[in-house]
Amino acid sequence: MRYLIIALLLIPFASASLDEDIALLQEDTLEFFDSVNHSNTIIVQGTYLSFAERVLLAEAKKRYPKITALQVVQEDAITDGMLEGKTPVFIGGPTKNSLTASVLNNPAHTLFERTASIGKILFVEGQEGRMAVIADNKGFHNVPKRVDKSPLATFLPEAFVPAAATGIGVTLLLIWKFIAAFLFKAARFIIASKIMNRIKKRAFNEQFRGFHISGVRFKYREWAAILVASAVFAVSLSYMYLAPATNALLFFLVTCAVNFIVYGFRHFTRLCFDKKHGLHTEYTLWFLGLVFTGITGWLGNAFSLAGYIRSDGKRTKEEGRVAYIVTMLTFGLFLVTWLWNFFSPSIVLQMTMLLSLAIAYLQMLPLAPFEGKKVIAWKPGLWALTFIPMTVLYMCVNLLV
Repeated sequence: MRYLIIALLLIPFASASLDEDIALLQEDTLEFFDSVNHSNTIIVQGTYLSFAERVLLAEAKKRYPKITALQVVQEDAITDGMLEGKTPVFIGGPTKNSLTASVLNNPAHTLFERTASIGKILFVEGQEGRMAVIADNKGFHNVPKRVDKSPLATFLPEAFVPAAATGIGVTLLLIWKFIAAFLFKAARFIIASKIMNRIKKRAFNEQFRGFHISGVRFKYREWAAILVASAVFAVSLSYMYLAPATNALLFFLVTCAVNFIVYGFRHFTRLCFDKKHGLHTEYTLWFLGLVFTGITGWLGNAFSLAGYIRSDGKRTKEEGRVAYIVTMLTFGLFLVTWLWNFFSPSIVLQMTMLLSLAIAYLQMLPLAPFEGKKVIAWKPGLWALTFIPMTVLYMCVNLLV
C-alpha cells in the first residue's frame, strides 16, 4: 500500500532511502505502541487528514492487530476530560488536527522527534503522561482543504465533495453558452437591439495602450485583467483553504501575490512567443468565468476561469502550437512545485501548484473559450496524449481528500 501512495503522488524518484524512511517510521511507531498500555491508548484522528495519512492509518490497522484494537476518535468528538488517564496518539499535523497544535504549542511538553523525508513522529512527554503525534510534512506547513465549508457537505460524505464540485463546474462550462444565450435574449427586452448586437459581435480590440520591452507588448488593460483574475482566484482559494487559526488578510495577500506571479509567468511567456511568431493575442476577463470561479470555490474545488485568451483569429494553428507550449510550461511549473512541496511543504508552494495545475488543465479542455480547441486543431493526437495523463493528475491532486 505504501508503494501505491507513492505512485498516486507520482514521485518517480522514490528510492531505497524513501523506503528506509518509511521503515524507520513504522519501527518507531510500533515500538511506541508496544511500550504503552493498550487499554488506555486512544487514536485521535484529525479532521483534515491527507489522503496519504488516511491510507496509511487504514493499512496500519489492517497489518497490525494491536493498532486495530485501539479506540479511534475524531478530534471534534473529544470532550473535556476524555483524554485524562489516556495515552493519546494524534494523527495529523497542527494544520490538520487542532489538538495536535495545542499539544505542540504547550511549552511544558518535551518533544522527541523522528523525522523522515515524508513526515515525522513526535513523542511527547508532559504532566498528562506520554503522547505521540504522527503526521506527514504537509500537516505542518500546508493548509487543509476545507471541504466541510461546502454546501455539498450537508448531504454528501466529505470525501465525495471535491468530485461533486468538479462535476458541477464542468457541467456549468458545458452549458454556459445556453446560459449566455438566455441572458442575451432576456436583455434584448430592456436594451436596444443595436447595442445588444454590438455586444454580441464584440471584435478583437486592436487598440494598444501600454509599452514595449525589447519588442514585447505590455498592454495596461491586459495586466489589469491578470491582476483581477489573480485576486478572484485568491478569494476562491481563501474560502477553500483558510484554516481557523490563519491570518485571513495575510493568507489572501500571499495567495494573490503568488497567483499574479504564476499568471505573469504564463502570459509573459505567451507574449514572447507572440513577438517571435508575429501573433496578436490578449488575456481578457470573462465575467461569467468570474462567477464560475466563485461558485466552484464555494462548492469545494475552485476552477481558474476568470479570463481567457482572445486573438484576431488569423493563424489558429500557430496559436494552438503556442498555447500548447505555454500550457506545458505552466504544467511543468506545477510538477516542480508539487514535488518540491511534497518534501518541503510551504503555503507558497501549495498555492503555486494549485493555480498552475488549475490553469494548465482547464486551458486544455476542448471547450470554448479555452485553448484546448486550438491545440486540437493544431495536433489532435498530441492533445489526447497530454490531456489524459493530465486529467489523472488533476484528479489525484484535487479530488482525493
